[in-house]
Amino acid sequence: MKPKTMILMVVAVTCGLGASYMSSQLLAQRGGSGEKINIIVAKKNLSRGDSIKIPTELFELKPFTEGEQPINSLQVKEEAEFDKLKNKVMKRSLRAGDHVTLEDMYGEKENPGVSVNLPPGHRAVGIRVNPEAIAGGFASLPDSRVDIISTVRRGDDNSSYSQILLENVLVVAADTTSQKSEDGRAMPAGVVTVALPPEDCLKLSLAREQGSISLVLRKFNDFSKSTRDKVTVTDMRNGDSGSHKGEDGSSDGGSIGQPLGAPKIPSLPRSPLAKGETAPEPIPTIAAKEESKSNKHRLTILEGDKERQVDYLLGTDGQVVNTDVTRTDLGASAPPRPIPPVPPAPKTDNKKDNAPE
Repeated sequence: MKPKTMILMVVAVTCGLGASYMSSQLLAQRGGSGEKINIIVAKKNLSRGDSIKIPTELFELKPFTEGEQPINSLQVKEEAEFDKLKNKVMKRSLRAGDHVTLEDMYGEKENPGVSVNLPPGHRAVGIRVNPEAIAGGFASLPDSRVDIISTVRRGDDNSSYSQILLENVLVVAADTTSQKSEDGRAMPAGVVTVALPPEDCLKLSLAREQGSISLVLRKFNDFSKSTRDKVTVTDMRNGDSGSHKGEDGSSDGGSIGQPLGAPKIPSLPRSPLAKGETAPEPIPTIAAKEESKSNKHRLTILEGDKERQVDYLLGTDGQVVNTDVTRTDLGASAPPRPIPPVPPAPKTDNKKDNAPE
């Protein structure tokens, strides 16, 4: 082999080794110092529309070498920084282990829509209302719970009624807003959208055609049910609270002012009277009040050698009050009354009477 060829081969090998060394050094510099960083990944499968209430239950940290982390991944130093995900809504589905980006969630100013807030098996139904029918706007706050009351007006008092149609209903939107304000102020609206099962949607649709609809705001986390659900105009005027539903579905009446669901107060048994003790006077009733305003009369009736008495009342107009008369039979024979002597017939002159005219 010629010396010139040998020299060229040595130079080529030297250049290759130098290039390889320089490339390895360059790659080492680009890889950084080898420090680890944490990115946020899904702890379990997440679906579109899931609301993030407690981020630590849905996400976790996964370490990556700096420079090798996925593009646009969220980097944090500790779990305390998970608060940036709180109250956001998933825009797309994620599998366990997938990293999270800001494009995967709705931002604070983005409206995720009503459909993502509907519980499974529910439908969104709009109710046209006025401020009075939604407690001035507090019963239309999204995520609130309300009772829906149906009021029907008809020709007579017995047929006009107001009843609790549905209880513990979720409000999902007030007009076009599906998120309530941070300070919880009222949100007056013309249309309130609620979430209902399909069968309750039919009830609400029929009730809207029969009369007016109003919403009653429930206390937070109050899941109690009303036992009295319907009151007619007649019930209201008579002081009756309307139909009362027991555990077996039966109904009876109650008094207005008694709390809904309050049990009936049973009458206590009266203890026997001691010797020489007198019973307390009964509470006067309406009939007794009417009797005090009337004049009491007693009629004595003689029947041969017996007599009996009949009590009756005369009103202020002098007419007999329409009430049951009280007959009192003395039982004992009254002493016979003396029969007055019959006066003798006057004497007449028969001759004068028989004389011809």
